[in-house]
Amino acid sequence: MEELLRLKELLWQWFLEASDQPGFEFGVFSGLCLGVALAAALGSISFVRGWWRQVSAPYRPQTITQTFTTKDTPAQVMSRSLRAILVGFGAIMCVACVLAEMLVPGIIETMIQNLVP
Repeated sequence: MEELLRLKELLWQWFLEASDQPGFEFGVFSGLCLGVALAAALGSISFVRGWWRQVSAPYRPQTITQTFTTKDTPAQVMSRSLRAILVGFGAIMCVACVLAEMLVPGIIETMIQNLVP
C-alpha cells in the first residue's frame, strides 16, 4: 500500500511540475474537452446500437426451441386447449351477463322467458 501512495505522490509532483510549463493550461483543457467528447460519442454510439438492436428485434428472424417435453399425446394437448378456451369463453359470458343485468335489470330473466315456451 505504501508503494501506491508513493506512486501517487510521484505522479502528483510530475503533474505540478508539468503544469508550470507555458501553454499547459490550454493543452489540458483541450485534451479534457476532447476526451469528454470522445467518451460521449462512443457512449452514444454504443447506446444507440444496443437500443436499435432491441427495437428491431421483432422484425428479425427468430429461433424458437422447445425447452420442455410432455408425455401427452397431441390429442390430449388439443383437448386441454379446447377445454381452456371453453372455460375462458364461459367466464367471459358470465361477466357479460352480470354487466348486462347491472345495466338493465331483469334482462336475463326476460331473455330466458322468451327462449322457454
